[in-house]
Amino acid sequence: MREVKVHLQHSPRINHQVQGIYKTNYDKKREDRRFKIGDKVLIYFPVTLPEKSKKLIKKWYGPYQVEEVQSPLNYRVKLLNSPKSVPLTVHIERMKKYTSRKEKAKPNEEEEDKFEVFKIMKK
Repeated sequence: MREVKVHLQHSPRINHQVQGIYKTNYDKKREDRRFKIGDKVLIYFPVTLPEKSKKLIKKWYGPYQVEEVQSPLNYRVKLLNSPKSVPLTVHIERMKKYTSRKEKAKPNEEEEDKFEVFKIMKK
């Protein structure tokens, strides 16, 4: 019985130390993200259907547009190009920046040089 009392006296201190360890491990992977009003984002919806494989289900939906910054962690977003969509309040951990395929398709200078080499080789 006495051992239990001793452990109970030390448990808040140990609990605090363990929480500190969890926090440092979480902060190692965390990236600081901020969005402005008008930014395009994708929203994570982890929905699984019983008849579908989890690997094949689309989890990121959008693009959504940020309408309001409610706090540094919560944003109000609305589906882009959909006038009837209802605004959603979303936590920042479920959001990521949207980049259109056109932006991804723009080649940088090195890639343009490669294309020129292929053009010359074909001649």
